[in-house]
Amino acid sequence: MKQINTLRYTGSNHVSLIADKKMNATLISTIQATALSSEEAEEQLKADLSLQVEGEFELVITDFSAKKFTARTTEDLLKLYDKTEKMLGAHEMLEAILIKRGAISVVEPTEEKEVEEETAKPVREYKKCMTEECLQARLAEARTNYKKFCKFICTKDKEEHFGLIRSARLDKRSGFIQYRIEILEKPTENDTIYTQRSGRIYGKGDDSKDLTIFEETPDFIQLSNPTPAEEPAQAEENANVEE
Repeated sequence: MKQINTLRYTGSNHVSLIADKKMNATLISTIQATALSSEEAEEQLKADLSLQVEGEFELVITDFSAKKFTARTTEDLLKLYDKTEKMLGAHEMLEAILIKRGAISVVEPTEEKEVEEETAKPVREYKKCMTEECLQARLAEARTNYKKFCKFICTKDKEEHFGLIRSARLDKRSGFIQYRIEILEKPTENDTIYTQRSGRIYGKGDDSKDLTIFEETPDFIQLSNPTPAEEPAQAEENANVEE
């Protein structure tokens, strides 16, 4: 009998189940179900799975909890954050953990200020006032910066860091375009050359004022370990909430 790996989140008045195609080789696409009880959600999920899975199968359910996932790496949590967008409660729980770690930023509208027209600062645009065509155009432009180096200010430690852009993703709820940036290890006191990737991933908005993207690799970045092997399309699929 085939086994379908499934995540379950139990909220105050609902239960969400998700069978992710990346956790199940037999699935063509990710399937989610939300209901008032676990039994109803399982029945709904099995009905949808029967359209993709031939023969008999059973659900192997893993409960989703904050205690369990705080031990996971930030990179793993960012991937789960994308996968659980429609799991009510679970997405918000991961968001709180990632914000606390400084991996993603809280998106808040810029307050309007009365300034002279020539000195007015641009206000961040949100999905509610942007067309889908405009959002996709911004996302496509952001993805052209795949594997480019950049520098930015971390909102957690307030320090300047250099990093390598791994992918770009679109938050469908707010229209927020976010880069996933791998931070470079800082050189030793006696050196000024950046040679190592850290494996730590940081999220930064495409319109952040303290983000600078280099069109060419700076002389002070000479990585001794190779850049990510995945192709741009795969990196974007891993990071994009629109599966």
